[in-house]
Amino acid sequence: AQLAAQLCVRGQRTLKLEARLVERCCGAWELQPWSNIPHHEIDAWAEDFMDYAAPAAETVRQLQTRVLAAWESQQARTQSQTRVLLTHAGPIQVLLAHLTGVTLSSQPISDVPCGTAVLMAPRADDIALWDFRVITPQTSPD
Repeated sequence: AQLAAQLCVRGQRTLKLEARLVERCCGAWELQPWSNIPHHEIDAWAEDFMDYAAPAAETVRQLQTRVLAAWESQQARTQSQTRVLLTHAGPIQVLLAHLTGVTLSSQPISDVPCGTAVLMAPRADDIALWDFRVITPQTSPD
């Protein structure tokens, strides 16, 4: 939220915090190295990627539902305005899958390293689908 506030001040934009765009709650897995997570839990998640929940966690489907609800809400309010979303890899992957018409799976739609931007724009040939480009600090947004 601090980065978003700083960027809004620099760009003279209005900041709106959207709780539905937070990263997926991983429950008991939160901040744990993979080696600390019981192997049978990882296997269960791999077998049911969308609907398995680690103890006290949300499912990927729950993440998808709330992120897409936030997106649809934004679309209804600001269809013709540019939006800048500062969020985490989970919500970004959900949006990329939705906007490109790809099924969300355990394989990322695109590698989105920490600190990168994803530029998204409606496709000229099909406004229901979007194109995207991952921008790292070393690449130009042009």
